Amino acid sequence: MAEERHAEAMRMEEQREEELRRQIESMRTRNEQEPEGRREPASQPLWKQPFCEAIDETHIPPHFREVLVDPFDGTQDPHAHVQAFQTQIYISGGDDKLSCKLFLGTLRGVALQWLMNLPPRSIYTFNDLAGMFLSQFAANKTKRLEVADLFDIRQAGGESLKNYMARFNDAMIRVNDPDQKFFVKAFQKGLRVGPFSDALALQKPANMEEIRLRAEKHIEMEENRLEKREVEQASRENRSRPVNRQRPMLVGGRDPTSRNQAETRPELQAKFTPLKERKAHILRDICHARLLSFPQVAGGKQLGKNRREWCDFHRAAGHSTEECWILGAQIEGLVQQGKLSHYVLKEGGERSARRGESSRGKREDRRNRETSGRSRSPRPANYRGRRGGCTISFREEDRRCKQAGDEPMVISVAAEGFKIERVLIDQGSSTNILYGSTYRKLGLSDLEETAGCLYGFSGERVPIKGTVKIDTTFGEGSSARKVPVIYTMIEAEASYNIIVGRPALNQLKAVVSTYHLCMKYPMSNGVGAIWADSSVAR
Repeated sequence: MAEERHAEAMRMEEQREEELRRQIESMRTRNEQEPEGRREPASQPLWKQPFCEAIDETHIPPHFREVLVDPFDGTQDPHAHVQAFQTQIYISGGDDKLSCKLFLGTLRGVALQWLMNLPPRSIYTFNDLAGMFLSQFAANKTKRLEVADLFDIRQAGGESLKNYMARFNDAMIRVNDPDQKFFVKAFQKGLRVGPFSDALALQKPANMEEIRLRAEKHIEMEENRLEKREVEQASRENRSRPVNRQRPMLVGGRDPTSRNQAETRPELQAKFTPLKERKAHILRDICHARLLSFPQVAGGKQLGKNRREWCDFHRAAGHSTEECWILGAQIEGLVQQGKLSHYVLKEGGERSARRGESSRGKREDRRNRETSGRSRSPRPANYRGRRGGCTISFREEDRRCKQAGDEPMVISVAAEGFKIERVLIDQGSSTNILYGSTYRKLGLSDLEETAGCLYGFSGERVPIKGTVKIDTTFGEGSSARKVPVIYTMIEAEASYNIIVGRPALNQLKAVVSTYHLCMKYPMSNGVGAIWADSSVAR
């Protein structure tokens, strides 16, 4: 019986296969007999394919490094875009065909439409594509300088040799026909009369590299001279005030034993307005906001009697940041102007100006206390505003993502009419960071230029392009709250569009719980809350 059933099943399977063959043959015969004009393509392409078959068949390797280039929309310099793209391809190890395929993904708007309209199968190499691209958008090319333009660069009165050298180097890089002989002549012609100008006249340099090497010592000497002038000026100003004759000075007149020492006196420190935070903490928070006037780098000199103490403001040993009278005086001036009112300690507050160390220890203990969700946060989980406001707390049900691990706090905000995703909440950052690509996408133009650098954990430096103030909305619906945020704009590659640091979090009075992946902040009608997008964070 079993053998008969098996034989019957085999016959039925053979019949189905035979029927399927007849249907396929019938469809093929019908298709061959149908007129050519009536046939419809299997799939209608949305746009013409400008690449050759070999490029079409190229596959992107599964673990290929992502090409990080700002999109080109037809308004930027095409040469700069091609150079940036080729640099990324070189780092990633891509070949010519892969370059053609990936270049398509860097175009937007008019530029993408231009590529769609190219003749089919007209591009065989990346050189073909780059040549057409540069020719099409040649009008946007940044104007190159001529050697003659370098002779128009002059060192301004009061301009440092270091700054003049930087300006000249920037212009020299953009010259079409590099010629060291003309570079040297142009540099010497624009140099102001002084020791370095005399030194170059006595011993003529062969090229710009020699000028740079010889300029290092003169720049160091120039900065030391400027530093001494500032110290002497501060000393004269302090001596000229009879009311404050006992005010400490960086330089003690003509006494050589007190030169380059920053003395401090507790009785003068006590006259400053009591503050909630230590000077070092305030310095880290406002150092990029162009509120402080920083002195020149001490260059290894000791500014005080105690060589074991370090001042972050002077970047020198000799006294501590908390003992620095000049920093305290500048902070006091900002307090009187109302710019640091949120740091002022109200009466009945948590600490007085004379309880610095002990009160700081208590505050650190409070900051390290675990929340009800077993997470550590810069503030306790239960936080009540000092003005008697609402209570902010976290519960287990606030932890929406039960599978959350140690993901960063990544949210979305609204600014300038845009919803900005991939915004990192970083309580360890002393500044709010806006990346150049995000700045341009927002269409901003009111950047206030600022000199300086941001420093990473490993000591890498990122130049600051400027600062910009943007009204930023945190949360949505009933939790939406808008605050003006000062961002520091930098040009760097990053996984985020914005990094929200301590200044914005303090302004928002926000409490962050990394365990709950949630941030809460007081509002006029209660407490607002934002939850992290854990999928984006991962």
